[in-house]
Amino acid sequence: MSSLRDYGLGDSTENVTSKPRLVSGQLDEACPNCGGIALFGIHVDVEHPNLKGSKGTGFYVGCAACPYASPMLMTAGTVKPKEEDAK
Repeated sequence: MSSLRDYGLGDSTENVTSKPRLVSGQLDEACPNCGGIALFGIHVDVEHPNLKGSKGTGFYVGCAACPYASPMLMTAGTVKPKEEDAK
């Protein structure tokens, strides 16, 4: 049985090299798993051999109320957190 975060694509957490960072406030959409309104946009730093320079940023939508997380979109390059987010 695969977890709600798997989607048959394997575990992408092996590529994550940082703690998750919120990049948006609460989204106006309901969670497709639990129906709650607790979805947030999340960035993580990633390392993957298919990315230019082997490093980049991953973005996904996660639910704070249940284990739901969307598939992660990985892009080459990094997104620097805003100064107020780094505190």
